[in-house]
Amino acid sequence: MSAADQPTMRPVPRWIGVIRSVGRTTAILGTIVSGGLMLGICADVFRREVTGRSIPGMIELIETFMVIVVFLGLAHAEAVGTHVRMSLVTNALPARVRRVVKSFGMLACGLGATWFTWATAHRALQSLESGEVKPGLLRFPVWPARIVIAVGFAILIVEYVARVWEEWHYQPNTEGGTTGPRLDAPGGL
Repeated sequence: MSAADQPTMRPVPRWIGVIRSVGRTTAILGTIVSGGLMLGICADVFRREVTGRSIPGMIELIETFMVIVVFLGLAHAEAVGTHVRMSLVTNALPARVRRVVKSFGMLACGLGATWFTWATAHRALQSLESGEVKPGLLRFPVWPARIVIAVGFAILIVEYVARVWEEWHYQPNTEGGTTGPRLDAPGGL
């Protein structure tokens, strides 16, 4: 089949592109925070070797920033398929059944993420209002990490919506993912 005979790919809808861009940006921010943590830990180890004392508050800082690293990367991990998956059964299903099962699973995860978002946003607001701090050598504020948890879950919800949309508008591949526009989708090729 020549290149002229192959169907052209329908572009990804703008709203999905925006979601993916936000997820990618938060993942990059998480990576930057992770790099900062690495430098902080190296500085702490160096100081401990030289002076015998750790940098005050480093433990509290690491604990809080690790949460930020994890939750900033949630949506991007889902978008690129790096979350833990159990696809042995779903990959063996016929394409139409697999689409329904995967959509149901993603919607269930989206509902869970919605609940987590509500609960963590509520807790983040309480933390912000009370000025909650982590006990330790430094009175390190907890509310920024709590806000990031809620934001990470909120972005994940929208990513699940995008994944379900893609599942029904793009052609499934043999590995259980989607590769391009579905031929039978409304407005498809």
